[in-house]
Amino acid sequence: LCEAAGPGLLDALFLLLDKAACQAFAVECITGCMCARPNSDEGYAAKAALFSRFAAQFSSVLTKNSENPLQLVDLMLKGVSRVIRASTILHQDMFRDAMCFLHIFTFWNTWDYGSDVDSMSELTVTLVQTLTALIGRNDDSKAFFSETIGYNQLQDLVQRPGRVSNKLFMSIYSMMFDEEADGAESAKIQNAECVGMYVNLLYTREDQYATEKIANLIPVLKGFSTNIQSCCDAGLLDLLIGKLPEIIDEDLRRTSMKFVEVLGGHSITAKQLRNLLTLLSKLDSNESE
Repeated sequence: LCEAAGPGLLDALFLLLDKAACQAFAVECITGCMCARPNSDEGYAAKAALFSRFAAQFSSVLTKNSENPLQLVDLMLKGVSRVIRASTILHQDMFRDAMCFLHIFTFWNTWDYGSDVDSMSELTVTLVQTLTALIGRNDDSKAFFSETIGYNQLQDLVQRPGRVSNKLFMSIYSMMFDEEADGAESAKIQNAECVGMYVNLLYTREDQYATEKIANLIPVLKGFSTNIQSCCDAGLLDLLIGKLPEIIDEDLRRTSMKFVEVLGGHSITAKQLRNLLTLLSKLDSNESE
């Protein structure tokens, strides 16, 4: 299947990716080949080449006249997750070497949303789920993602379709833990920078929604001392102190202050304490007026 010379089945399958009616079939067959276990160096090299070819397809969507390109990208993202489940660390490493992160983000940063905003909003949920699969429990892939893409760029990207949906928030929440966090009280945070993105995005939603989600997050962070430390190291306390002056709703401000107390009670610098006291003094003055 992975012969380098001459046309073969894989060439035909990649051609079928341009046909909407054949895309699901083609992606399933290609990703099935990617899960094969090579028994020689030559076979491994052919498998690596297939990973690179599949990853490059994300950015190729921009220049090809594929039918229903957003359907294709959705199928391919889900295909990436399926391949990773077959052999997690090995396939995560192979996707990283194939520059899969960069190809995916090349598509996202270049695609003209136009009338596709609703479709892109749904597709962004699949993107976050796929990124979680690509970096989950793999320190090398996490470091590569942070260095080449980063959570700031991801945050900008997930906001492009408009209001961040509840479904997208759930995916980002799961990303914090490398998986679905069913046991909230015993969940250990694996991606602290993702917490900052999650909280930042919450402040773009309605006050009641943000208040509820932040209130639910606090006991999760308190479940492990390492959770609090990780968030402090990722600059979450500075983020919250910076947000406080912008908050008008009393319930949201009270919940945010409780969040500050939890983080500050664990670790706070002299500069952060000074900034916080100055802020509280200004808030008290405004309220007395």
